[in-house]
Amino acid sequence: MSKWIFIGDQKPEDGQKVWYFFHHDAFDFTVLDRGVYERSEEIGVDHNEDGSYVDGWPYEKIDGTTGVTENGKAPDAKIWVHDVFGNDTGWLTDDVTHWMPDTGQDRPEKPRAKCNTLS
Repeated sequence: MSKWIFIGDQKPEDGQKVWYFFHHDAFDFTVLDRGVYERSEEIGVDHNEDGSYVDGWPYEKIDGTTGVTENGKAPDAKIWVHDVFGNDTGWLTDDVTHWMPDTGQDRPEKPRAKCNTLS
């Protein structure tokens, strides 16, 4: 039997099949679903069809200063990493708090406590 893993303790492998959990107290909204984990990296700049960056876009550099894309490049850009969990019905980006490997098991119970070590 798998146990819930707190996302702050360990992240899934990119492309791994998982069960994922998210709860929003203020809206009393819960997601417990199976899907795939993807690690997404971006710098907040639009891309051209060839994958290069659109020239003239401002971006944040690693040192906190601002740069502007030139010749399709963004030197020393700060990379924003996002944890994306989803399936064919939708996705959650940076919201999931707990996950477990999907080994084909039935839908697990939601985590029982709001702490890092859950069963």
